[in-house]
Amino acid sequence: MEILILSQHFAPEPGTRLRDLTRHLVKRGHTVSVVTTYPSYPLGKVYQGYRLGLYSKYFEHGAPITRVFAMPYRGLSIVKRMLSYFSFALAALLLALLPGRRPRVAYVYHPPLTTGLAAAIYNLVRRVPFVYDVQDLWPDAIVAAGMLQEKSVLYRGIRLMEDFVYRRASHVNVLSDGMRRNLMGKGVPADKISVISNWGDPDIYHPTDAGEIRDRLGLRDRFVVMSAGNMGLTHGLETVIEAAAILQDDPRISVVFVGSGAAKPDLIARTQKLGLRNVSFHDQVSEDEAAGYINAADVMLIHLKPVAGGEFSVPSRIFSYMLCGKPIIAASEGSTAELIRSVGCGWTCAPSDPHALAGTIRKAAVEHPARIEKGELGLAAAHGEYSRAHFLERIERGIVVVGRGGFRPQKRSTKTPIAGRKQGRAS
Repeated sequence: MEILILSQHFAPEPGTRLRDLTRHLVKRGHTVSVVTTYPSYPLGKVYQGYRLGLYSKYFEHGAPITRVFAMPYRGLSIVKRMLSYFSFALAALLLALLPGRRPRVAYVYHPPLTTGLAAAIYNLVRRVPFVYDVQDLWPDAIVAAGMLQEKSVLYRGIRLMEDFVYRRASHVNVLSDGMRRNLMGKGVPADKISVISNWGDPDIYHPTDAGEIRDRLGLRDRFVVMSAGNMGLTHGLETVIEAAAILQDDPRISVVFVGSGAAKPDLIARTQKLGLRNVSFHDQVSEDEAAGYINAADVMLIHLKPVAGGEFSVPSRIFSYMLCGKPIIAASEGSTAELIRSVGCGWTCAPSDPHALAGTIRKAAVEHPARIEKGELGLAAAHGEYSRAHFLERIERGIVVVGRGGFRPQKRSTKTPIAGRKQGRAS
């Protein structure tokens, strides 16, 4: 089957979902093509080895990869963010509408929502059905990041766009039951939504000795709490800095950040202002290096703000942590906390509460047998019910069903209009 994968983000950017899916579909005999832009996430700067242009074609991961222009940007300006998102959507749509071979089905990755808009217009014009892979809830996530007000004209416009995309999509994949409930509350039919989690890459992430990294970082005799990955605006990592200030009385404990992101400059400034000596920051590294850093930690940390949309999120980095056999502290509500508790791979506490987080870190530091057990439970789950092979097979089945069945647009519901309705949390 001819399958188009459409995403503004793609390898070598962080995240293995689309890279793994591309390789899997090719291996299964499908004809796969990818349309994306030049890699720049999370710093907003085009990666070394790539040159920003209008159009380039590569052959990677067993498939032709077409990269089109998009303005690279990852700062705080909502206007510049939208220019980045719309520039890719427009370029991808124009490319798709050119005369030539038409795919049987498209697999479309969100965020941003504008990629979904391009797919919806493509469907409207060329009747190519698409599966919509929703990794984040819009506009909920933008409001949560403090970049958009619910009463704004832009908010209303995004809600209308969201409604249009969900109606045109043949099927929607989401990461958690919470996200599924959220979309059902917005009028998306239950039978149109599948819950398909992210996963980690077992070829890269697995338990190894990282004593050399601990020595290099000066952490040999410390209890290392690590946050590795993107430092986004919705993660609320300022709470981690405040918890580190509370933990200064315990010289054993060190808090380590590895990665980049929009929130990083402010986190460094807060650390310096408080004069914290138990917090360190390290730059973004390759996935192979990231696995080494994770293995150098005693416990991994996830913090998500308790805001609309945040309770539905399950960061993909969690599964990399699990594959390394590391226990996890999740300061969050909703789906992430539910995952940690159901697997038994760590501890949970309330988000945005530095005292609760500091107390949980102290508890993890003294419960050595429990840390070992929780790490082993996470490792087993990452190779079992949350394994790459399991989810790739499910995604492929959904794509094939949509490709064979065509597309019938969903009729607009008159019961729960999308635009202008204030979004509350799903129960």
